[in-house]
Amino acid sequence: MRFSLSAKTLSLIAVPLLMDLVLIGTLFFSLRRADELSVALNSSRTIVEKTDRIRSMVSDVALLTTRKSIGMGYTKSMEKVRQQQMNEIESELGLMVRLAQNSPAVSHYKTAYAASREAIDRFRAVTDRDNSTDIFEAVHLVKELTPIYQNVMQSMDAANELESKTLQAAVESEAEMRSSIRNLITCGFTANVILAVLLALVFQRGIARRLATLMDNAARLPKGERFSAPLGGDDEIGQLDNVLRTAAFELNEARKKERFLIENMPIALARLSEEGTIEMVNPEMEELFYLAEQDFLDLKLSDLLQIKDEREIVPGKPIELPLKDKESGKSVELVVKEFGNTKLAAMIDITERLAMQRLRRQFVAMVSHDLRTPLTSVQASLDMVSEGIFGELSEDGLKQIDRAERSVDRMLLLINDLLDLEKIDGASFNLSRSKIRIKDALDQALEATNMRAKESGVILKCKPQEAICFADKERIVQVLINLIDNAIKFSQPGQVVEVSSEYLKDSLEVRVKDQGRGIPEEMREQIFERFVQVSKEDKKKRHGSGLGLAICKAIITSHGGEIGVDSKLGEGSTFWFRLPLEENV
Repeated sequence: MRFSLSAKTLSLIAVPLLMDLVLIGTLFFSLRRADELSVALNSSRTIVEKTDRIRSMVSDVALLTTRKSIGMGYTKSMEKVRQQQMNEIESELGLMVRLAQNSPAVSHYKTAYAASREAIDRFRAVTDRDNSTDIFEAVHLVKELTPIYQNVMQSMDAANELESKTLQAAVESEAEMRSSIRNLITCGFTANVILAVLLALVFQRGIARRLATLMDNAARLPKGERFSAPLGGDDEIGQLDNVLRTAAFELNEARKKERFLIENMPIALARLSEEGTIEMVNPEMEELFYLAEQDFLDLKLSDLLQIKDEREIVPGKPIELPLKDKESGKSVELVVKEFGNTKLAAMIDITERLAMQRLRRQFVAMVSHDLRTPLTSVQASLDMVSEGIFGELSEDGLKQIDRAERSVDRMLLLINDLLDLEKIDGASFNLSRSKIRIKDALDQALEATNMRAKESGVILKCKPQEAICFADKERIVQVLINLIDNAIKFSQPGQVVEVSSEYLKDSLEVRVKDQGRGIPEEMREQIFERFVQVSKEDKKKRHGSGLGLAICKAIITSHGGEIGVDSKLGEGSTFWFRLPLEENV
Protein backbone atom coordinates (compact mmCIF):
# COMPACT_ATOMS: atom_id res chain seq x y z
CA MET A 1 0.00 0.00 0.00
CA ARG A 2 1.37 3.38 -1.01
CA PHE A 3 0.92 6.53 1.02
CA SER A 4 -0.78 9.51 -0.53
CA LEU A 5 1.27 12.42 -1.81
CA SER A 6 0.07 14.55 1.08
CA ALA A 7 1.22 11.87 3.55
CA LYS A 8 4.60 11.63 1.81
CA THR A 9 4.99 15.38 1.83
CA LEU A 10 4.00 15.47 5.50
CA SER A 11 6.58 12.79 6.30
CA LEU A 12 9.20 14.76 4.39
CA ILE A 13 8.51 17.65 6.75
CA ALA A 14 7.58 15.72 9.89
CA VAL A 15 10.67 13.45 10.20
CA PRO A 16 13.23 16.28 10.19
CA LEU A 17 10.89 18.29 12.38
CA LEU A 18 10.63 15.41 14.86
CA MET A 19 14.39 15.10 14.90
CA ASP A 20 14.63 18.84 15.53
CA LEU A 21 12.20 18.48 18.43
CA VAL A 22 14.33 15.67 19.92
CA LEU A 23 17.44 17.79 19.49
CA ILE A 24 15.76 20.82 21.04
CA GLY A 25 14.52 18.69 23.96
CA THR A 26 18.00 17.30 24.55
CA LEU A 27 19.49 20.77 24.32
CA PHE A 28 16.88 22.08 26.72
CA PHE A 29 17.69 19.33 29.24
CA SER A 30 21.44 19.90 28.82
CA LEU A 31 21.07 23.66 29.20
CA ARG A 32 18.95 23.17 32.27
CA ARG A 33 21.63 20.91 33.71
CA ALA A 34 24.25 23.49 32.79
CA ASP A 35 22.22 26.18 34.53
CA GLU A 36 22.00 24.01 37.63
CA LEU A 37 25.77 23.47 37.53
CA SER A 38 26.29 27.19 37.03
CA VAL A 39 24.08 27.96 40.02
CA ALA A 40 25.96 25.39 42.13
CA LEU A 41 29.26 26.80 40.92
CA ASN A 42 28.26 30.34 41.82
CA SER A 43 26.98 29.11 45.19
CA SER A 44 30.28 27.33 45.90
CA ARG A 45 32.25 30.39 44.97
CA THR A 46 30.07 32.56 47.19
CA ILE A 47 30.48 30.11 50.11
CA VAL A 48 34.25 30.08 49.67
CA GLU A 49 34.30 33.85 49.55
CA LYS A 50 32.12 34.04 52.67
CA THR A 51 34.37 31.56 54.45
CA ASP A 52 37.50 33.49 53.56
CA ARG A 53 35.91 36.72 54.72
CA ILE A 54 34.79 35.14 58.00
CA ARG A 55 38.32 33.73 58.56
CA SER A 56 39.79 37.16 57.91
CA MET A 57 37.34 38.91 60.25
CA VAL A 58 37.85 36.25 62.96
CA SER A 59 41.58 36.81 62.70
CA ASP A 60 41.08 40.58 63.02
CA VAL A 61 38.69 40.20 65.97
CA ALA A 62 41.13 37.76 67.65
CA LEU A 63 43.96 40.27 67.26
CA LEU A 64 41.90 43.14 68.60
CA THR A 65 40.63 40.99 71.45
CA THR A 66 44.25 40.11 72.38
CA ARG A 67 45.22 43.76 72.39
CA LYS A 68 42.15 44.56 74.47
CA SER A 69 43.10 41.86 76.96
CA ILE A 70 46.65 43.25 77.25
CA GLY A 71 45.35 46.81 77.30
CA MET A 72 48.28 48.35 75.54
CA GLY A 73 47.40 51.03 73.00
CA TYR A 74 43.79 49.86 72.74
CA THR A 75 41.44 52.68 71.85
CA LYS A 76 37.70 53.18 71.71
CA SER A 77 37.74 53.24 67.94
CA MET A 78 39.37 49.84 67.97
CA GLU A 79 36.65 48.59 70.27
CA LYS A 80 34.04 49.94 67.94
CA VAL A 81 35.65 48.18 64.99
CA ARG A 82 35.86 44.97 67.00
CA GLN A 83 32.17 45.12 67.88
CA GLN A 84 31.18 45.80 64.24
CA GLN A 85 33.26 42.93 62.95
CA MET A 86 31.78 40.52 65.52
CA ASN A 87 28.32 41.55 64.42
CA GLU A 88 29.30 41.08 60.75
CA ILE A 89 30.78 37.68 61.58
CA GLU A 90 27.48 36.59 63.13
CA SER A 91 25.58 37.83 60.06
CA GLU A 92 27.99 36.21 57.63
CA LEU A 93 27.91 32.94 59.57
CA GLY A 94 24.14 32.72 59.22
CA LEU A 95 24.34 33.44 55.47
CA MET A 96 27.18 30.92 55.08
CA VAL A 97 25.17 28.15 56.74
CA ARG A 98 22.14 28.89 54.58
CA LEU A 99 24.19 28.80 51.39
CA ALA A 100 25.90 25.58 52.45
CA GLN A 101 22.64 23.62 52.91
CA ASN A 102 23.11 21.85 49.54
CA SER A 103 26.92 21.70 49.71
CA PRO A 104 28.75 18.38 50.21
CA ALA A 105 30.72 20.16 52.97
CA VAL A 106 27.62 21.19 54.92
CA SER A 107 28.74 19.27 58.02
CA HIS A 108 32.13 21.00 57.99
CA TYR A 109 30.45 24.37 57.64
CA LYS A 110 28.17 23.60 60.56
CA THR A 111 31.25 22.66 62.60
CA ALA A 112 32.96 25.87 61.55
CA TYR A 113 29.77 27.74 62.37
CA ALA A 114 29.67 26.26 65.87
CA ALA A 115 33.37 26.96 66.47
CA SER A 116 32.97 30.49 65.19
CA ARG A 117 29.93 31.07 67.40
CA GLU A 118 31.90 29.81 70.40
CA ALA A 119 34.83 32.05 69.51
CA ILE A 120 32.58 35.11 69.12
CA ASP A 121 30.92 34.40 72.45
CA ARG A 122 34.36 34.12 74.12
CA PHE A 123 35.50 37.27 72.37
CA ARG A 124 32.42 39.13 73.55
CA ALA A 125 33.04 37.91 77.09
CA VAL A 126 36.43 39.63 77.05
CA THR A 127 34.74 42.98 76.84
CA ASP A 128 33.50 42.59 80.42
CA ARG A 129 36.96 42.30 81.89
CA ASP A 130 38.67 45.18 83.56
CA ASN A 131 41.22 46.92 81.44
CA SER A 132 43.62 47.05 84.40
CA THR A 133 44.12 43.32 84.45
CA ASP A 134 47.75 42.44 84.93
CA ILE A 135 49.95 40.95 82.31
CA PHE A 136 49.75 37.47 83.63
CA GLU A 137 46.02 37.32 83.38
CA ALA A 138 46.23 38.69 79.83
CA VAL A 139 48.72 36.02 78.89
CA HIS A 140 46.46 33.40 80.44
CA LEU A 141 43.49 34.78 78.48
CA VAL A 142 45.45 34.67 75.24
CA LYS A 143 46.40 31.10 75.91
CA GLU A 144 42.74 30.34 76.61
CA LEU A 145 41.53 32.03 73.37
CA THR A 146 44.24 30.62 71.13
CA PRO A 147 42.83 27.04 70.90
CA ILE A 148 39.37 28.43 70.18
CA TYR A 149 40.78 30.60 67.40
CA GLN A 150 42.78 27.72 65.99
CA ASN A 151 39.69 25.47 66.10
CA VAL A 152 37.80 28.07 64.07
CA MET A 153 40.60 28.36 61.52
CA GLN A 154 40.92 24.56 61.21
CA SER A 155 37.15 24.14 60.74
CA MET A 156 37.08 26.89 58.17
CA ASP A 157 40.06 25.42 56.31
CA ALA A 158 38.51 21.95 56.29
CA ALA A 159 35.21 23.32 54.93
CA ASN A 160 37.01 25.43 52.34
CA GLU A 161 39.16 22.53 51.20
CA LEU A 162 36.16 20.30 50.63
CA GLU A 163 34.19 23.16 48.99
CA SER A 164 37.13 23.92 46.71
CA LYS A 165 37.12 20.34 45.52
CA THR A 166 33.40 20.61 44.88
CA LEU A 167 34.00 23.91 43.08
CA GLN A 168 36.70 22.38 40.88
CA ALA A 169 34.44 19.40 40.03
CA ALA A 170 31.61 21.80 39.14
CA VAL A 171 33.90 23.83 36.89
CA GLU A 172 35.03 20.68 35.11
CA SER A 173 31.42 19.41 34.80
CA GLU A 174 30.30 22.77 33.41
CA ALA A 175 33.08 22.69 30.84
CA GLU A 176 32.18 19.13 29.84
CA MET A 177 28.50 20.08 29.62
CA ARG A 178 29.22 23.06 27.34
CA SER A 179 31.43 20.87 25.15
CA SER A 180 28.64 18.24 25.01
CA ILE A 181 26.11 20.89 24.02
CA ARG A 182 28.34 22.13 21.21
CA ASN A 183 28.89 18.58 19.98
CA LEU A 184 25.16 17.85 20.23
CA ILE A 185 24.27 20.91 18.17
CA THR A 186 26.86 20.10 15.51
CA CYS A 187 25.95 16.42 15.28
CA GLY A 188 22.20 17.07 15.43
CA PHE A 189 22.35 19.70 12.68
CA THR A 190 24.51 17.48 10.49
CA ALA A 191 22.28 14.44 11.03
CA ASN A 192 19.16 16.52 10.35
CA VAL A 193 20.55 17.86 7.08
CA ILE A 194 21.63 14.38 5.96
CA LEU A 195 18.22 12.91 6.85
CA ALA A 196 16.35 15.70 5.04
CA VAL A 197 18.50 15.25 1.92
CA LEU A 198 18.01 11.47 1.97
CA LEU A 199 14.24 11.81 2.38
CA ALA A 200 14.10 14.38 -0.42
CA LEU A 201 16.11 12.12 -2.73
CA VAL A 202 13.91 9.10 -1.98
CA PHE A 203 10.75 11.18 -2.37
CA GLN A 204 11.97 12.79 -5.59
CA ARG A 205 13.12 9.53 -7.13
CA GLY A 206 9.83 7.73 -6.51
CA ILE A 207 7.62 10.66 -7.55
CA ALA A 208 9.72 11.61 -10.59
CA ARG A 209 9.72 8.04 -11.93
CA ARG A 210 5.97 7.67 -11.51
CA LEU A 211 5.29 11.11 -12.99
CA ALA A 212 7.48 10.29 -16.01
CA THR A 213 5.45 7.11 -16.57
CA LEU A 214 2.23 9.10 -16.20
CA MET A 215 3.37 11.71 -18.72
CA ASP A 216 4.39 8.98 -21.15
CA ASN A 217 0.93 7.42 -20.88
CA ALA A 218 -0.67 10.84 -21.37
CA ALA A 219 1.35 11.28 -24.57
CA ARG A 220 0.15 7.87 -25.80
CA LEU A 221 -3.52 8.67 -25.09
CA PRO A 222 -4.34 10.77 -28.21
CA LYS A 223 -2.39 8.33 -30.40
CA GLY A 224 -4.33 5.34 -29.13
CA GLU A 225 -1.12 3.51 -28.23
CA ARG A 226 -0.91 0.82 -25.54
CA PHE A 227 -0.14 2.10 -22.02
CA SER A 228 2.77 0.90 -19.88
CA ALA A 229 2.18 -1.26 -16.78
CA PRO A 230 -0.17 0.26 -14.18
CA LEU A 231 1.56 2.35 -11.53
CA GLY A 232 -0.57 0.92 -8.73
CA GLY A 233 -0.93 2.41 -5.28
CA ASP A 234 -3.63 4.51 -3.67
CA ASP A 235 -1.81 7.83 -3.81
CA GLU A 236 -2.86 10.69 -6.06
CA ILE A 237 -0.52 9.61 -8.88
CA GLY A 238 -1.93 6.09 -8.79
CA GLN A 239 -5.47 7.49 -8.83
CA LEU A 240 -4.58 9.81 -11.72
CA ASP A 241 -3.13 6.82 -13.59
CA ASN A 242 -6.44 4.99 -13.08
CA VAL A 243 -8.38 8.02 -14.31
CA LEU A 244 -6.11 8.25 -17.36
CA ARG A 245 -6.63 4.56 -18.12
CA THR A 246 -10.39 4.97 -17.73
CA ALA A 247 -10.27 7.95 -20.08
CA ALA A 248 -8.24 5.91 -22.56
CA PHE A 249 -10.79 3.10 -22.40
CA GLU A 250 -13.70 5.51 -22.87
CA LEU A 251 -11.86 7.28 -25.70
CA ASN A 252 -11.25 3.95 -27.39
CA GLU A 253 -14.93 3.08 -27.01
CA ALA A 254 -15.86 6.51 -28.38
CA ARG A 255 -13.59 5.91 -31.35
CA LYS A 256 -15.29 2.59 -31.96
CA LYS A 257 -18.70 4.26 -31.77
CA GLU A 258 -17.48 7.04 -34.03
CA ARG A 259 -16.22 4.47 -36.49
CA PHE A 260 -19.49 2.56 -36.28
CA LEU A 261 -21.55 5.70 -36.84
CA ILE A 262 -19.39 6.91 -39.71
CA GLU A 263 -19.45 3.53 -41.41
CA ASN A 264 -23.23 3.19 -41.05
CA MET A 265 -24.31 6.74 -41.84
CA PRO A 266 -26.40 6.94 -45.02
CA ILE A 267 -24.36 9.91 -46.22
CA ALA A 268 -20.72 10.16 -47.28
CA LEU A 269 -18.48 11.18 -44.38
CA ALA A 270 -14.78 11.94 -44.20
CA ARG A 271 -12.69 12.90 -41.18
CA LEU A 272 -10.11 15.57 -41.95
CA SER A 273 -6.89 16.34 -40.13
CA GLU A 274 -5.80 19.77 -39.00
CA GLU A 275 -4.01 20.19 -42.34
CA GLY A 276 -7.17 19.27 -44.26
CA THR A 277 -6.10 15.81 -45.43
CA ILE A 278 -8.52 12.89 -45.27
CA GLU A 279 -7.86 10.48 -42.38
CA MET A 280 -10.90 8.22 -42.52
CA VAL A 281 -13.95 7.65 -44.76
CA ASN A 282 -17.08 5.53 -44.59
CA PRO A 283 -18.43 3.07 -47.19
CA GLU A 284 -20.82 5.72 -48.59
CA MET A 285 -17.77 7.84 -49.40
CA GLU A 286 -16.14 4.93 -51.19
CA GLU A 287 -19.31 4.28 -53.17
CA LEU A 288 -19.75 7.94 -54.09
CA PHE A 289 -16.26 8.32 -55.55
CA TYR A 290 -15.62 4.68 -56.55
CA LEU A 291 -12.40 4.61 -54.48
CA ALA A 292 -11.11 2.30 -51.75
CA GLU A 293 -10.48 3.66 -48.26
CA GLN A 294 -6.70 3.65 -48.59
CA ASP A 295 -6.99 5.65 -51.83
CA PHE A 296 -8.49 8.59 -49.88
CA LEU A 297 -5.64 8.87 -47.36
CA ASP A 298 -3.66 12.12 -47.60
CA LEU A 299 -6.06 13.50 -50.24
CA LYS A 300 -7.78 16.84 -49.81
CA LEU A 301 -11.35 17.81 -50.68
CA SER A 302 -10.01 19.86 -53.58
CA ASP A 303 -8.66 16.61 -55.05
CA LEU A 304 -12.19 15.18 -55.17
CA LEU A 305 -14.44 18.20 -55.78
CA GLN A 306 -14.33 21.16 -58.16
CA ILE A 307 -13.43 23.81 -55.58
CA LYS A 308 -12.41 27.11 -57.15
CA ASP A 309 -11.42 28.75 -53.86
CA GLU A 310 -10.85 27.04 -50.50
CA ARG A 311 -12.32 30.12 -48.81
CA GLU A 312 -15.72 29.16 -50.22
CA ILE A 313 -15.88 26.31 -47.70
CA VAL A 314 -17.18 27.91 -44.50
CA PRO A 315 -17.69 25.54 -41.52
CA GLY A 316 -21.37 24.84 -40.98
CA LYS A 317 -22.48 26.38 -44.31
CA PRO A 318 -23.73 23.98 -47.04
CA ILE A 319 -22.23 24.41 -50.48
CA GLU A 320 -23.10 22.63 -53.75
CA LEU A 321 -20.10 21.36 -55.69
CA PRO A 322 -19.69 19.02 -58.70
CA LEU A 323 -17.26 16.11 -58.55
CA LYS A 324 -13.85 16.58 -60.09
CA ASP A 325 -14.61 13.58 -62.27
CA LYS A 326 -16.78 15.38 -64.81
CA GLU A 327 -17.72 12.17 -66.58
CA SER A 328 -19.68 11.01 -63.51
CA GLY A 329 -22.02 13.99 -63.82
CA LYS A 330 -22.54 13.95 -60.06
CA SER A 331 -22.84 16.86 -57.64
CA VAL A 332 -22.80 16.89 -53.86
CA GLU A 333 -23.86 19.21 -51.06
CA LEU A 334 -20.85 19.62 -48.78
CA VAL A 335 -21.00 20.65 -45.10
CA VAL A 336 -17.85 20.85 -43.00
CA LYS A 337 -18.06 20.79 -39.19
CA GLU A 338 -15.15 21.58 -36.87
CA PHE A 339 -14.43 19.66 -33.66
CA GLY A 340 -11.27 21.16 -32.16
CA ASN A 341 -8.40 20.36 -34.53
CA THR A 342 -10.48 17.78 -36.39
CA LYS A 343 -12.98 18.45 -39.16
CA LEU A 344 -15.80 16.24 -40.38
CA ALA A 345 -16.91 16.62 -43.99
CA ALA A 346 -20.43 15.40 -44.85
CA MET A 347 -21.48 14.99 -48.49
CA ILE A 348 -24.94 14.26 -49.85
CA ASP A 349 -25.40 13.20 -53.46
CA ILE A 350 -27.74 15.85 -54.86
CA THR A 351 -27.55 14.76 -58.47
CA GLU A 352 -31.19 13.60 -58.45
CA ARG A 353 -32.30 16.67 -56.51
CA LEU A 354 -30.72 18.97 -59.05
CA ALA A 355 -32.40 16.96 -61.79
CA MET A 356 -35.74 17.40 -60.00
CA GLN A 357 -35.11 21.12 -59.71
CA ARG A 358 -34.49 21.29 -63.43
CA LEU A 359 -37.72 19.39 -64.06
CA ARG A 360 -39.58 21.74 -61.73
CA ARG A 361 -38.22 24.76 -63.52
CA GLN A 362 -39.23 23.21 -66.81
CA PHE A 363 -42.68 22.51 -65.40
CA VAL A 364 -43.05 26.07 -64.18
CA ALA A 365 -41.92 27.37 -67.54
CA MET A 366 -44.46 25.10 -69.19
CA VAL A 367 -47.19 26.28 -66.80
CA SER A 368 -46.26 29.89 -67.37
CA HIS A 369 -46.07 29.77 -71.15
CA ASP A 370 -48.11 26.77 -72.25
CA LEU A 371 -51.01 27.05 -69.78
CA ARG A 372 -51.36 30.62 -68.56
CA THR A 373 -51.25 32.19 -72.00
CA PRO A 374 -54.04 29.95 -73.47
CA LEU A 375 -56.11 30.32 -70.31
CA THR A 376 -55.84 34.09 -70.52
CA SER A 377 -57.14 33.90 -74.07
CA VAL A 378 -59.96 31.60 -72.99
CA GLN A 379 -60.84 34.01 -70.17
CA ALA A 380 -60.98 36.94 -72.59
CA SER A 381 -63.15 34.94 -75.02
CA LEU A 382 -65.55 33.94 -72.24
CA ASP A 383 -65.82 37.57 -71.18
CA MET A 384 -66.76 38.58 -74.72
CA VAL A 385 -69.32 35.76 -75.00
CA SER A 386 -70.91 36.65 -71.65
CA GLU A 387 -71.14 40.32 -72.75
CA GLY A 388 -73.10 39.21 -75.91
CA ILE A 389 -70.54 40.28 -78.44
CA PHE A 390 -71.14 37.07 -80.36
CA GLY A 391 -74.89 37.13 -79.84
CA GLU A 392 -77.35 36.66 -77.02
CA LEU A 393 -77.20 33.46 -74.97
CA SER A 394 -79.96 31.66 -73.20
CA GLU A 395 -80.07 31.60 -69.43
CA ASP A 396 -78.58 28.09 -69.36
CA GLY A 397 -75.82 29.24 -71.67
CA LEU A 398 -74.98 32.16 -69.38
CA LYS A 399 -74.82 29.81 -66.45
CA GLN A 400 -72.41 27.53 -68.28
CA ILE A 401 -70.29 30.50 -69.29
CA ASP A 402 -70.23 31.68 -65.66
CA ARG A 403 -69.10 28.27 -64.44
CA ALA A 404 -66.44 28.19 -67.14
CA GLU A 405 -65.19 31.63 -66.10
CA ARG A 406 -64.92 30.56 -62.45
CA SER A 407 -63.01 27.45 -63.49
CA VAL A 408 -60.60 29.53 -65.57
CA ASP A 409 -60.20 31.99 -62.67
CA ARG A 410 -59.31 29.13 -60.31
CA MET A 411 -56.81 27.74 -62.79
CA LEU A 412 -55.19 31.17 -63.24
CA LEU A 413 -55.12 31.70 -59.46
CA LEU A 414 -53.44 28.33 -58.96
CA ILE A 415 -50.92 29.05 -61.74
CA ASN A 416 -50.11 32.50 -60.30
CA ASP A 417 -49.66 31.03 -56.82
CA LEU A 418 -47.36 28.33 -58.18
CA LEU A 419 -45.30 30.95 -59.97
CA ASP A 420 -45.12 33.07 -56.82
CA LEU A 421 -43.87 30.11 -54.80
CA GLU A 422 -41.30 29.32 -57.47
CA LYS A 423 -40.03 32.89 -57.33
CA ILE A 424 -39.82 32.86 -53.52
CA ASP A 425 -38.06 29.47 -53.42
CA GLY A 426 -35.64 30.44 -56.18
CA ALA A 427 -32.11 31.62 -55.46
CA SER A 428 -32.74 34.78 -57.46
CA PHE A 429 -35.60 35.92 -55.19
CA ASN A 430 -34.75 39.31 -53.70
CA LEU A 431 -36.76 41.64 -51.49
CA SER A 432 -36.75 45.37 -52.10
CA ARG A 433 -36.76 46.30 -48.46
CA SER A 434 -36.87 49.85 -47.15
CA LYS A 435 -38.46 51.81 -44.34
CA ILE A 436 -42.22 51.93 -44.97
CA ARG A 437 -45.29 53.29 -43.20
CA ILE A 438 -47.45 50.29 -42.35
CA LYS A 439 -50.58 52.46 -42.73
CA ASP A 440 -49.86 52.93 -46.44
CA ALA A 441 -49.62 49.16 -46.94
CA LEU A 442 -52.86 48.61 -45.01
CA ASP A 443 -54.68 51.23 -47.08
CA GLN A 444 -53.63 49.56 -50.35
CA ALA A 445 -54.70 46.12 -49.09
CA LEU A 446 -58.08 47.40 -47.87
CA GLU A 447 -58.67 49.20 -51.14
CA ALA A 448 -57.97 45.97 -53.06
CA THR A 449 -60.34 43.88 -50.90
CA ASN A 450 -63.08 46.43 -50.29
CA MET A 451 -65.21 45.37 -53.26
CA ARG A 452 -65.00 41.69 -52.24
CA ALA A 453 -66.09 42.62 -48.70
CA LYS A 454 -69.12 44.55 -49.98
CA GLU A 455 -70.16 41.65 -52.18
CA SER A 456 -69.96 39.29 -49.18
CA GLY A 457 -71.66 41.74 -46.79
CA VAL A 458 -68.61 41.84 -44.52
CA ILE A 459 -67.57 45.02 -42.71
CA LEU A 460 -63.88 46.01 -42.85
CA LYS A 461 -62.37 48.02 -40.01
CA CYS A 462 -58.83 49.29 -39.72
CA LYS A 463 -57.00 50.48 -36.59
CA PRO A 464 -53.49 51.12 -37.79
CA GLN A 465 -50.76 52.60 -35.63
CA GLU A 466 -48.50 55.24 -37.10
CA ALA A 467 -45.55 52.85 -37.31
CA ILE A 468 -42.52 52.40 -39.53
CA CYS A 469 -40.87 49.05 -40.27
CA PHE A 470 -38.21 47.70 -42.61
CA ALA A 471 -39.85 45.61 -45.33
CA ASP A 472 -40.74 45.13 -49.02
CA LYS A 473 -43.96 47.12 -49.32
CA GLU A 474 -45.37 45.27 -52.36
CA ARG A 475 -44.84 41.86 -50.73
CA ILE A 476 -46.40 43.02 -47.45
CA VAL A 477 -49.42 44.30 -49.35
CA GLN A 478 -49.65 40.87 -51.02
CA VAL A 479 -49.63 39.17 -47.59
CA LEU A 480 -52.28 41.55 -46.24
CA ILE A 481 -54.54 41.04 -49.26
CA ASN A 482 -54.26 37.27 -48.88
CA LEU A 483 -55.04 37.35 -45.13
CA ILE A 484 -57.93 39.84 -45.49
CA ASP A 485 -59.36 37.88 -48.45
CA ASN A 486 -59.25 34.66 -46.35
CA ALA A 487 -60.98 36.44 -43.45
CA ILE A 488 -63.75 37.62 -45.78
CA LYS A 489 -64.19 34.08 -47.17
CA PHE A 490 -64.79 32.62 -43.72
CA SER A 491 -67.02 35.45 -42.43
CA GLN A 492 -70.80 35.63 -42.55
CA PRO A 493 -72.69 38.68 -43.82
CA GLY A 494 -72.78 41.39 -41.17
CA GLN A 495 -69.63 40.19 -39.40
CA VAL A 496 -66.57 42.41 -38.95
CA VAL A 497 -63.01 41.87 -40.17
CA GLU A 498 -60.63 44.08 -38.19
CA VAL A 499 -57.10 44.98 -39.31
CA SER A 500 -54.68 46.57 -36.77
CA SER A 501 -50.98 47.10 -36.06
CA GLU A 502 -48.99 47.58 -32.86
CA TYR A 503 -45.40 48.14 -31.80
CA LEU A 504 -43.80 45.34 -29.79
CA LYS A 505 -40.37 45.33 -28.11
CA ASP A 506 -38.25 44.96 -31.25
CA SER A 507 -40.79 44.40 -34.02
CA LEU A 508 -44.09 45.55 -35.50
CA GLU A 509 -47.08 43.20 -35.26
CA VAL A 510 -49.94 43.33 -37.79
CA ARG A 511 -53.20 41.46 -37.03
CA VAL A 512 -56.19 40.45 -39.17
CA LYS A 513 -59.10 39.37 -36.97
CA ASP A 514 -62.34 37.76 -38.15
CA GLN A 515 -65.48 36.45 -36.44
CA GLY A 516 -65.68 33.21 -38.38
CA ARG A 517 -65.89 29.63 -37.19
CA GLY A 518 -62.30 29.39 -35.95
CA ILE A 519 -59.54 26.84 -36.62
CA PRO A 520 -59.03 23.55 -34.73
CA GLU A 521 -55.87 23.51 -32.61
CA GLU A 522 -54.34 20.57 -34.47
CA MET A 523 -54.60 22.49 -37.78
CA ARG A 524 -53.04 25.81 -36.70
CA GLU A 525 -49.55 24.80 -37.81
CA GLN A 526 -50.56 22.74 -40.84
CA ILE A 527 -52.55 25.48 -42.57
CA PHE A 528 -49.31 27.28 -43.42
CA GLU A 529 -48.16 24.29 -45.46
CA ARG A 530 -48.78 23.95 -49.18
CA PHE A 531 -52.12 22.65 -50.48
CA VAL A 532 -53.51 22.33 -46.94
CA GLN A 533 -56.99 23.55 -46.05
CA VAL A 534 -59.01 23.18 -42.86
CA SER A 535 -61.55 20.86 -44.47
CA LYS A 536 -62.35 19.34 -47.87
CA GLU A 537 -65.59 21.36 -48.03
CA ASP A 538 -63.57 24.59 -48.02
CA LYS A 539 -61.84 23.51 -51.20
CA LYS A 540 -65.17 22.90 -52.91
CA LYS A 541 -67.16 25.87 -51.58
CA ARG A 542 -64.50 28.56 -51.41
CA HIS A 543 -62.42 27.49 -54.40
CA GLY A 544 -59.03 28.06 -52.73
CA SER A 545 -55.74 26.68 -54.03
CA GLY A 546 -54.31 25.96 -50.56
CA LEU A 547 -51.17 27.96 -51.38
CA GLY A 548 -52.10 31.41 -50.06
CA LEU A 549 -50.93 30.96 -46.46
CA ALA A 550 -47.83 29.08 -47.60
CA ILE A 551 -46.93 32.11 -49.76
CA CYS A 552 -47.58 34.45 -46.81
CA LYS A 553 -45.31 32.41 -44.56
CA ALA A 554 -42.54 32.31 -47.18
CA ILE A 555 -42.69 36.12 -47.63
CA ILE A 556 -42.68 36.91 -43.89
CA THR A 557 -39.89 34.39 -43.22
CA SER A 558 -37.82 36.00 -45.99
CA HIS A 559 -38.17 39.30 -44.06
CA GLY A 560 -36.74 37.65 -40.93
CA GLY A 561 -40.14 37.81 -39.24
CA GLU A 562 -42.68 35.26 -38.07
CA ILE A 563 -46.34 34.48 -38.74
CA GLY A 564 -49.00 32.61 -36.79
CA VAL A 565 -52.65 32.37 -35.82
CA ASP A 566 -54.65 32.55 -32.58
CA SER A 567 -58.09 31.01 -32.77
CA LYS A 568 -61.02 29.68 -30.77
CA LEU A 569 -63.67 27.49 -32.33
CA GLY A 570 -66.91 29.42 -32.82
CA GLU A 571 -65.30 32.77 -31.92
CA GLY A 572 -63.08 33.53 -34.91
CA SER A 573 -59.39 33.68 -35.73
CA THR A 574 -56.63 36.28 -35.56
CA PHE A 575 -53.83 35.91 -38.09
CA TRP A 576 -50.73 37.91 -37.16
CA PHE A 577 -47.25 38.51 -38.47
CA ARG A 578 -44.28 40.43 -37.10
CA LEU A 579 -41.77 42.50 -39.06
CA PRO A 580 -38.36 43.83 -37.99
CA LEU A 581 -38.01 47.52 -37.26
CA GLU A 582 -34.40 47.92 -38.35
CA GLU A 583 -32.41 46.93 -41.44
CA ASN A 584 -29.89 44.75 -39.58
CA VAL A 585 -32.52 42.56 -37.91
